[in-house]
Amino acid sequence: MRRPVFEMTLTAGPEHIDELGHVNNAVWVQWMEQVAVAHWRSVADAAHQDDFFWVVVRHEIDYLRAALEGERITARTWAGEAPKGARFDRHMGSSMRTERCAFARGAGGQSSTRLAAGRSGCRPK
Repeated sequence: MRRPVFEMTLTAGPEHIDELGHVNNAVWVQWMEQVAVAHWRSVADAAHQDDFFWVVVRHEIDYLRAALEGERITARTWAGEAPKGARFDRHMGSSMRTERCAFARGAGGQSSTRLAAGRSGCRPK
């Protein structure tokens, strides 16, 4: 079953560029988290947003093309199969808005954490 896709546009600024002249690999990880959080906030009930947050338990990224300063990236994310307890898989894809040229694709595992407990807990349905 394919889940709905969430999209968010990111722009590679000078602060994202490394000594090789492209977006640093660590920035891609930060962007993945930023897009995942925006996705959660767009679909979660307000009470659940106050009670839960997500932590990354795994990242996997295939770098397909360097992103350069000033380029706009359309990041896409969607949830994987049904959660396994507090964990679920998240999928990511990105492309250049104008050319539809892929920059990177990735997957990761996330776990919900209850703010009050500070530990993993099953997410609300």
